[in-house]
Amino acid sequence: WDRKTIRKGQQERDAGEPALDGRCRSGRKKAEEHCPRLLDDIVDILDTTGQTDPTFRSTRIYTPITAREVRRRLLEQKGYTDGQLIGERSLRTKLNMLSYRPQRIRKCKPHKRLPETDAIFEEIHRVNAQSDEQPGVLRLSLDTKATVKVGPFSRGGKSRCPQPAPSVRIDVHPYKMEF
Repeated sequence: WDRKTIRKGQQERDAGEPALDGRCRSGRKKAEEHCPRLLDDIVDILDTTGQTDPTFRSTRIYTPITAREVRRRLLEQKGYTDGQLIGERSLRTKLNMLSYRPQRIRKCKPHKRLPETDAIFEEIHRVNAQSDEQPGVLRLSLDTKATVKVGPFSRGGKSRCPQPAPSVRIDVHPYKMEF
């Protein structure tokens, strides 16, 4: 507290409104003021790389893309120059501001036995028996297993995803199959 602060307080009291200083005009401008389309371009890039929740237990969309990759794509696809585009750290802040925060992906743990398991195998056995009776049918056996890192193994278990509204909850049955 000093005389200047007391005088400023008296002036505010007499005027009935706060005194404005020049601090609101000082400082660095946001990147959106220099590049008005920046946030729209970031969202456009992130939306094209979305993946569903690997457990199918929520409607959350994960985006397996880093701030470095977003910056690279902005330079290549959206026509920004290196001088006008913000850095990787600032881009991380913009991603967090847009609610694309790193989230840990839960490991997909399959159920031991589903209620639909018997119906699935009955249908498979029926189709197999039907194709066995036809002489012109060629049967092939394919092994479609591939090594795909899912859950806490890929990207260190983290991926960016927009935060859902806290009041919205949608329950999705993880394995609903119809024949």
